[in-house]
Amino acid sequence: MASDYVTDIGYLRNFHPDLAPSRLRLVAALNGLAPPPAEDFDYCELGCAYGDTAVVLAAANPGARFVGIDINPEHIALAERSARAGGLDNVRFHGAQPKSRMPEIVRACDVGAAILQDNPTFRTVYPNKVFDYMATERPTLLAIDGVARKLVCDDAQAGLFAKPENPRSIADVILAMADDPAACAAMGARGRQWVLANATRNSLAQRYLDILQGMVR
Repeated sequence: MASDYVTDIGYLRNFHPDLAPSRLRLVAALNGLAPPPAEDFDYCELGCAYGDTAVVLAAANPGARFVGIDINPEHIALAERSARAGGLDNVRFHGAQPKSRMPEIVRACDVGAAILQDNPTFRTVYPNKVFDYMATERPTLLAIDGVARKLVCDDAQAGLFAKPENPRSIADVILAMADDPAACAAMGARGRQWVLANATRNSLAQRYLDILQGMVR
């Protein structure tokens, strides 16, 4: 996985105050949403670089649990050293993981999110991640219109659609999925059924063979 990215050049070190839980709570409240807990919560930063933000936030919020993820080994090594130097036991860092672990990692999530810009180009694409979500029986929060919406939400009935670049619509779908775990489980099961019927190597090969045989009849 890390081989697909540049990992031999370090990112700039920086602290991002906009990622602070206090600011996220404020944004939620200003938008009419129930703010997340102020003390006992789980926090994940994707692309944490050297971990400066995650380490500082972990030190400032000792009752919470923080996870930083980055594909650059240099970033992760320094982040772990910073956490040890600060005596922090509420922050962990993880680097790139082998593909063999992806099913386990995806299944650890309640919902998979696929979000793109509201751009006409994206109405013709299928993000690979939605097939991963469906294959592992996880429902999809899909903020992509077009063919992906038809496949995931209409054909497979394996997810819910939110308007791209519309925070209110995305928030409403998140709340709806959080409030109905039974519906999410049903969407996950339908997604896997669709993948097994339509997107495995055997099913794709059979469709290809059927097309070729139809051409020579």
